[in-house]
Amino acid sequence: METTSDARRLQLYRLKKFLHLRERFLTYADYSTRGLKNRDKYMRTARLVVRFEQERGIKIYTDSFDVATADAFLDFLYETPPLRRVRDREKYSMNSIIGHVRNLSCLLRFAEKYGFKTDLDGIAHYHLKKEESTAVYLSTPEVQMLLDCHSLTAKETQVRDLFVIGCCTALRYSDYTTLREANFVENRVSVLTRKTKKKVLLPRHIFMETILARNHYNYSFLRYKGCSGDFNKTIKEVCRKAGICQRVVISYMENRLRVEKVYEKWQCVGSHTARRSAATNMIRSGMSVPTVMLFTGHSTESSFFRYLRFTLEENAYDCQDNAFFQPETLAGLLPQYPSGVPRWEVA
Repeated sequence: METTSDARRLQLYRLKKFLHLRERFLTYADYSTRGLKNRDKYMRTARLVVRFEQERGIKIYTDSFDVATADAFLDFLYETPPLRRVRDREKYSMNSIIGHVRNLSCLLRFAEKYGFKTDLDGIAHYHLKKEESTAVYLSTPEVQMLLDCHSLTAKETQVRDLFVIGCCTALRYSDYTTLREANFVENRVSVLTRKTKKKVLLPRHIFMETILARNHYNYSFLRYKGCSGDFNKTIKEVCRKAGICQRVVISYMENRLRVEKVYEKWQCVGSHTARRSAATNMIRSGMSVPTVMLFTGHSTESSFFRYLRFTLEENAYDCQDNAFFQPETLAGLLPQYPSGVPRWEVA
């Protein structure tokens, strides 16, 4: 019996034979990514390669990315307008460029795996450093402001409720917009996450109880039928109506230059802000990192720490009552050594 991978391998073999081992990049990318979960992101990178071809007047194959061509493609990524605009950015951010370089590397490795002639030297010599994200989060009082906002349409109310549930659970958009009554077990929320297939179990937040009570424990409001783009537009408008309008500075690299722009906070909120807000507020409340990672489903601390968004000022405020900064309190916590044993003295 022929498996899906065998059928795909046969497809690629026939394509390779027909094109005499030299395959135009977009056609190859179209064939090699069919059925893949992240096909869209690979095809966006392939379309950028086509734009690069047209701009430079050259033809790109799977073996075209020597060091010179790879460097020229990187310069092209720095200078070209994005295929999809993010706010008012005119160029790709550094993290977006790194993403396209990784996609290109994956596509070339797919080609090598299936027997196409490739040149990986050009991509392999890149050493691009990912820039720190400046994405925002909503503090617990700001989430309360969303709950207290009543001048909303039915659609805005549903989006607000789902977003707040995300702020209480640290679930991804794909999870908190597909919850059902069966996920609410007694006073807990139990979810098998769609992306990582990990089970998450956490207590219900008081905000969730408020939302369920307002909906008279009718769970039909959980069925969101819109798309993520529509959700993002709606939650921005909800945050604007709720008064989350403080000015924030967003800093990023654009065409090798540091750019700083000022936005009102509601303009920077999206569906993923809920997960980031939950993780940050859990840590600020005093939960340990391992505990919160069980709720978020992260496997490594390095990936988890990228979600924490509190400022230096907030960190200092949260720690000001810690025993370390209160000598009188700390003195009482020190062990009582026998007389004559040297110990640290509190001034």
